Amino acid sequence: MIRPQILHIIGILLIMLGFSMSFSLGWSIYYAESDFISILQALITTIISGSFLFFTFKSNNKVELSTRDGFAIVTLGWLAMVIFSALPFYFSGTLSYTNSFFEAMSGMTTTGATVLGQYTTLNVEDMPHGLLFWRSFTQFIG
Repeated sequence: MIRPQILHIIGILLIMLGFSMSFSLGWSIYYAESDFISILQALITTIISGSFLFFTFKSNNKVELSTRDGFAIVTLGWLAMVIFSALPFYFSGTLSYTNSFFEAMSGMTTTGATVLGQYTTLNVEDMPHGLLFWRSFTQFIG
């Protein structure tokens, strides 16, 4: 069973990820492109989900985490971050969730692999600036 402290920490990670989406939102606003709404939806969804985990599993008790808990935090945190990092691509309507997940996982693992231009009609050069920045930023985060 997952300890509440682990979910609390994953909530913190998701809140930080949501706020990091604001950089992409800024690029989208600056260039006045259509991806503004998709990035905003992803930002709000991520922050609300992270806040839910943060406040629901918050505990006043100081609990020492074990090595096993640390592995769970890294594994589940990384998976949660990839799932939510895929949302801007998915909400834009240009990629399916599977392709969005692949792009996000590729970014978070810094592999550089992409499905853009190979399995989709959208090329990297044709992406709106906000989504292109988010794609690059996921590689920076990873």
